[in-house]
Amino acid sequence: MPLNSPAQAFPRRIASRVGERVVFVDVASITHFYAKDKLTFASTSSKDYVVDNTISELEQKLDPAQFIRIHRATLLNVNYIEETTSWFGGGMVVRLAAWWYVLKT
Repeated sequence: MPLNSPAQAFPRRIASRVGERVVFVDVASITHFYAKDKLTFASTSSKDYVVDNTISELEQKLDPAQFIRIHRATLLNVNYIEETTSWFGGGMVVRLAAWWYVLKT
């Protein structure tokens, strides 16, 4: 990036539809995003929120220093990773600080 170009701005909040309302979730509180049953969810330590973006769109939109894609259906917030463990078949188990495990296949 040239010195005189503006820094890329990454979103600080993500919109989620909840019935007739739209709720804004702080990106810093999102532990991971995952796709399931043709929907994409933003997961926090207390709740999952449906978002309108695909995992691929989120990967392009969010700060790559904060979010990494570990599977075609999973994007992790690196600030919540506590440990990783090798798994059979070349996979990996990732333990997040918010109690959750994600299996990389």
